[in-house]
Amino acid sequence: MVSLTVCDSMETFRLKIRPLSPWQTPWQSDTLAGLLCWAYGRNEGSQALTQNLLTRFVSGDPPFILSDAFPGDLFPIPDVVRTAPWPIEHRKKVGKAVYLHRAAFQKFMNGEHLSMDDLAAADPIRATLRTRNMISRISNTTGDAGSLFALREHMLDQSQDFLSVYVRLQPNEIPFVLDLFHSLQQTGFGADTTSGNGEFEIIDEFEPMPWLDYRDPQSSHFTVLSTFQPAANDSVNGLWQPFIKYGKVGPDFGLENVFKRPLVMFRSGACFQEMQPASEWVGRVIEMDELLSSDAIKALRNENIEICHIATGLTVPYRESTGVDAFAGSESRHSKTSSLST
Repeated sequence: MVSLTVCDSMETFRLKIRPLSPWQTPWQSDTLAGLLCWAYGRNEGSQALTQNLLTRFVSGDPPFILSDAFPGDLFPIPDVVRTAPWPIEHRKKVGKAVYLHRAAFQKFMNGEHLSMDDLAAADPIRATLRTRNMISRISNTTGDAGSLFALREHMLDQSQDFLSVYVRLQPNEIPFVLDLFHSLQQTGFGADTTSGNGEFEIIDEFEPMPWLDYRDPQSSHFTVLSTFQPAANDSVNGLWQPFIKYGKVGPDFGLENVFKRPLVMFRSGACFQEMQPASEWVGRVIEMDELLSSDAIKALRNENIEICHIATGLTVPYRESTGVDAFAGSESRHSKTSSLST
């Protein structure tokens, strides 16, 4: 048994969330962090939001770091697991697998080899299409016959009944952050909440997850449980899956239909070398000057409003599998740039 040390500052907890209706917006950490901030701003005002939340994120003293929401006890498959030298007959199944079971994720952290039985092949999140009427902008009524469109909605199947969000924070911040989640519970998560989408309930208090905070001296690598954008000084030696995110500014403070600039984001499961001993999180906060058009920035600042996009990521250290260098020969799969343009 290897000797372990524990972070002496932020600690990780799990919050269980039970969806009560389908949802349209993916449960990604940056979206969830933004909605928690909006919930606080609606209750306390923009000045309190800036002083008590946004300023802390920008200054590098975040009140919380969130993971994406994962079904039950499942975890995202780290990208080094997907690119490991699996037998040819298993590679297609590995490519289609979506999650790791909790015990398998712990094995991964310890540097143990995984088998096909460790991978969750079926995705408990089911996607469906919901048909909606198109509203005419002229008459404000439903359009002509055939003017329908479909929206993709998601829900859990019968194998899971809750989502897990992992939250890293100072223990004394728990009441404050839990109150943010309860505030968001009142309005719902993501798009189309006025039609009943995104309803959820919190089914437990914060559950300690100390095993996610352990720092094995031999764990020089880390994986990220969040949707995030690396900061300029984050490690660039790794494997990740980038995608373009098209966000939108909430209407709460007076702007309608204002879209953020396209953002390059990394999906949860990204893996990196060069784990720093105290690296409790990676990523960055994208401030308003990078995020919006000049007209939108001017309109918000005329109202003394500052916004940002919280693109931080919750890190989990792991030991590299014995005899397998998952990063070897991966130059074609990772970037050597230390920052990304938004």
